[in-house]
Amino acid sequence: VVVGDLWLASGLVSPAGFTDYVAAHPGWRGVPQVRRAVRLLDGMSRGPWETRMRMVWILVARLPNPLCNPPIFDLNGTLLGYGDLLDEDAATVFEYDGAGHRELRQHTDDNRREELFEDHNLQMGRVTVLDMADVRSLASRMARIRARGLSRDRSRDRWTLALPHSWGGLDAEDDLRDLLDEMDRMRAPDCRPERAGSR
Repeated sequence: VVVGDLWLASGLVSPAGFTDYVAAHPGWRGVPQVRRAVRLLDGMSRGPWETRMRMVWILVARLPNPLCNPPIFDLNGTLLGYGDLLDEDAATVFEYDGAGHRELRQHTDDNRREELFEDHNLQMGRVTVLDMADVRSLASRMARIRARGLSRDRSRDRWTLALPHSWGGLDAEDDLRDLLDEMDRMRAPDCRPERAGSR
């Protein structure tokens, strides 16, 4: 699922193309596992640990499929931020914090965004690699925070997923470059492909 998410997000393959390819190779070893993985893919995932966190949400906590990295706005159309995972009904956002999120500037930005989300009546949960070492405990925490979101006072909601007319979205070229770099980091160092112009 991790690799499939990266493929979809990078544009290297489409969901239909992935499904068709698997269907055309029914006898290959691992195809049953791949068929299960295909049903879980989401090309909006922004990295391997976000995907793994989503698998805990879906497969261990058995919660409804969340949205991956949707832009979240206030009611005036101002971008509040992107949630790694968003359960829209429960107004619950989960964020994966890698090692870089402990750096002072990133940590400060994360805190401000969390407060901004909470000010608009979104519930927040944060996940680190240590949480991922105990997925059952993490799944229980996810379910508790989601339950809190479901019981919130919805009249206080001040957020929306509706795109304002002026919305331009992300820079697709920068996103593709980030995803290809992430795929390179997942390979063994001696297997990294040469990039054009790298000589």
